[in-house]
Amino acid sequence: MLLIGGIVYMKKLLFFAVILFSMGLSRGYTHTQDDPTLVDKIFVSPATVSIPYAGDVYFRAYAYDKDGNRIENFTPTFWQASAGIIYDDGHYVGNITGWHTVEVVYNVEHEDHVHLVTGEASVHVGF
Repeated sequence: MLLIGGIVYMKKLLFFAVILFSMGLSRGYTHTQDDPTLVDKIFVSPATVSIPYAGDVYFRAYAYDKDGNRIENFTPTFWQASAGIIYDDGHYVGNITGWHTVEVVYNVEHEDHVHLVTGEASVHVGF
């Protein structure tokens, strides 16, 4: 009875070890320098825009690999703005007047470090 319980325990342990090992391999593989879908540059559109106070605009992020090929279905890690409100979908609301910077950020995870790729746009919020 003890032998059967030990075998079942070892099978479960091996099962989880294989899953964890494969997750580590796929994570490392998909973020290597040789990966053609590695994000190298991000462009934000519109690059410059003016909106009235309390107005809004939708920014879009376009990612490209090191060969200049556009990466389809790109989802940035997060958006941020020097002032105003920016949502995860690139929707910006101008609640502070003046020139502001909107930035999109994408984290590229390597085996030993994280590399941030960013893109920027400027927005002027007026009265």
